[in-house]
Amino acid sequence: MGDCSREGQALSNLGNIYSAVGDNSQAIQCYEEAIAIAQQVGDRQGEANALGYLGNLYLSLGQFNTALEHHQKHLELARTLGDRPGEGRALQGLGNTRQQLGDCGLALDYHEQNLALVRTMGDIAGEGTALGCIGNIYDDLHDYAQAATYHRQDLAIARQLGEKRAEEAALVNLANAESELGQYTAAVEHYGQALVLARQMGDR
Repeated sequence: MGDCSREGQALSNLGNIYSAVGDNSQAIQCYEEAIAIAQQVGDRQGEANALGYLGNLYLSLGQFNTALEHHQKHLELARTLGDRPGEGRALQGLGNTRQQLGDCGLALDYHEQNLALVRTMGDIAGEGTALGCIGNIYDDLHDYAQAATYHRQDLAIARQLGEKRAEEAALVNLANAESELGQYTAAVEHYGQALVLARQMGDR
């Protein structure tokens, strides 16, 4: 039908599937085609979405500088479009990438911007994710007391929403911080709770 915008969206969706099954070269090809089409027809939202997907894929592949480039472009486009959820995803991507590059200061700044943004949107799930990311950075900084504070807040939100996988991850993160603080009784309790959840979900 010559509907280029829909074609670009379909390519991005296909890229997500290829990424999920581990066919990274096909995923990259789909995302790049989606970006090219979006630029050709002026579909800036489609371009922004594909840039974010591609940034996350490059992050997972350990190609951090390339991931950084795509997340930065995604952030700029999202802000231009007033796409606040997209802006939050881009900030999270930038924070995660900066953390992998060892730049915890910038990573913390990006995640704190994201936390403030998702709170203004009332995105409770996004708030939990941002809290967990900030906690992980404090873990990297060896400030385990601060890390535990953020992981407890993340855990409370995961339980509030009934998100079992998020709850399991928050429990493990919290237990790790408690172990570093010498709070072994609490750590064992939280590891045990995470183990129960993992078994319930069949998460080997």
